[in-house]
Amino acid sequence: MTKRIILIATAIAFASLTYAVDFGAELSNEGGVRKGEETDFLAEHSLALWLTTPIGSGGTTLSVEGRAVAEKEATADEYELWADVNLFRFSMALNDRFGLDAGRMPMNDVTGLVLAQPMDGAELHGTFEFGNLDASVGYTGFLNVRAVDVLMTADDGADDAEDGVYALGAKRLVAKVSALFPELFGSVDLAVEGIGQYDLRGVIGEDGTQTAHTGYVTASFSGELTDGLFWRVSATAEMGVLDDGTDTYSITSGVAVARLDYYRGAKLHVSADCLYSPGNDSTFTEFVPISFRSAGNLYEPGYGNLIRPSLSAVYAFADTLNVDASCAAFLHPKKVAGADGMYSATEISIGATALVFSDLRFRLSTDLLLPSGEDVIVQASLTAIVDL
Repeated sequence: MTKRIILIATAIAFASLTYAVDFGAELSNEGGVRKGEETDFLAEHSLALWLTTPIGSGGTTLSVEGRAVAEKEATADEYELWADVNLFRFSMALNDRFGLDAGRMPMNDVTGLVLAQPMDGAELHGTFEFGNLDASVGYTGFLNVRAVDVLMTADDGADDAEDGVYALGAKRLVAKVSALFPELFGSVDLAVEGIGQYDLRGVIGEDGTQTAHTGYVTASFSGELTDGLFWRVSATAEMGVLDDGTDTYSITSGVAVARLDYYRGAKLHVSADCLYSPGNDSTFTEFVPISFRSAGNLYEPGYGNLIRPSLSAVYAFADTLNVDASCAAFLHPKKVAGADGMYSATEISIGATALVFSDLRFRLSTDLLLPSGEDVIVQASLTAIVDL
């Protein structure tokens, strides 16, 4: 009888655990072609695995996500293989007011222009009567350079060129404090944020040829103009120093964005925005974010020395089909060497996503880049995504 009770209890516990664990996989296969001066083929095949499970009885959860990728960029001659664990996070509620995340997790600034990548660290979340207050600290030195782009110095660029399956990159300590004040002025929300990053090259590991230490302060205002029409204005100031071992240079820059979003039910979303970031002159330097991102799909430079007006729209014909289109122009407030004027390029993108079955969807994307004084670049790709 005792053995039977133990077996029954074990079976119940195992069934409860299995029910509580949420896991899955996603298989993505993309193939395409790019036509510029030459015609090149591109491909990316990836398998992502994810799991979420409770830990103990105190409400702590563990979330894990990793992926393996085989990719061939349009400009590459052969496939490159790499793997990454982009999420390994413990989440817990400390009390009714505070929560804590620890491990490897995504960290983003309020604009997505300064910081947008995973990091190893911890984030404390606080909920108060006036709004929300978050504080986080993270380290970038254990991340795979194949999965993130930290390109603040020449040494970061050399790290990014590594072709190992898992290659370590920039060693930086990042701290962030953010506060959200909802409906602070009528229907206007205010978000303020401070971010600092310290370059640990030479402190941890070998010395580099350059080190960069930067800080960022952002204020973002947002609200609703009329039913379905929302606005957002944000401004970020950047201060820092770049040391190349011989001289020290000041970094003084920033980026500002104004944006409108219109929603018509769940079918239509139209957005328009304009981004501005200064170029090098006697007062300002070019904007240097922690996480580098190209300002377009085919337009490869980042957000430094840039004026970018853009317009985009997404329309859902049904629950299983939506189409999207966007157009952006890229201009330089400070003339770039070799350029005829402010104008750099225009990019047009059109795409469609179709849900064929509950676990299978296709994505067709087409991008057109019209650069000043150079050949037009066209890229088209088809991606099949299977949820396993």
